[in-house]
Amino acid sequence: MAALVVAGPAPAAPRKPLRLVAIGDSLPYGRSDCGNCATFVDLFGRALAQHTGRRVQVWNLSEHTGIDSRDLRRQLASSAGSRSQVAIADAITVTIGHNDPPWNSSYDPCDGKSGYPNANWSVYDESCLQRTAPVFERNLDSILRSIRALRDGKPTLLRVTDDYDDLIGDSKFYATAISLVRRFFDRYSAIACRLAHKYRGVCIDTYHAFNGPGGTRDAGRLLGPDHTHPNAAGHRLIAHLLERAGYRPLGR
Repeated sequence: MAALVVAGPAPAAPRKPLRLVAIGDSLPYGRSDCGNCATFVDLFGRALAQHTGRRVQVWNLSEHTGIDSRDLRRQLASSAGSRSQVAIADAITVTIGHNDPPWNSSYDPCDGKSGYPNANWSVYDESCLQRTAPVFERNLDSILRSIRALRDGKPTLLRVTDDYDDLIGDSKFYATAISLVRRFFDRYSAIACRLAHKYRGVCIDTYHAFNGPGGTRDAGRLLGPDHTHPNAAGHRLIAHLLERAGYRPLGR
């Protein structure tokens, strides 16, 4: 009598790797800005892989070009490369806004091409804030709406980082202007977090993590020699904030 052969379950096909894509300005860029450290994008990719048990491909598309929200909005509307990368990304981090306030912008309505480090800080008053913040809000709204459209309803981990205050403690910045610029950081942070929620993402509040609950603390211990970009410790802190925010909808 022939032996009975019972076939077991077919081996599971290997799951495709997850794709983590970071878009935005130079704060996630790393490289020489942080002594070639592991960026928060790299570190979060490792944490995502450990949490899900899947390989994670990390694509850090952040730019060290002075890109602002207007530029990123245009990219997502017209660049086939950017659109295709976002369309296939399971996890996306968006870091934009550092170059939007008038002291970092060359076309704002408050002082045009003038600005840091030779700014007339008194120009950045409430009227200036009321003219510039809505522009950032419209651009970021368009960016996040484009991301959701490109993902076409597929499960997507979306994380939006706000901007921290790198001016406090900067030797080129006048301490008397701290309260003036804080209103900009407060407003821009609130916009980023509100829009992250609107588009089913999570706001990563680097502002208060770096500058304290009142936004008054010098973030220098977390910044590189330029007192702008995160150093290795700064990247580790942002990665920790990302991990603490969880991994839904890609995991628990």
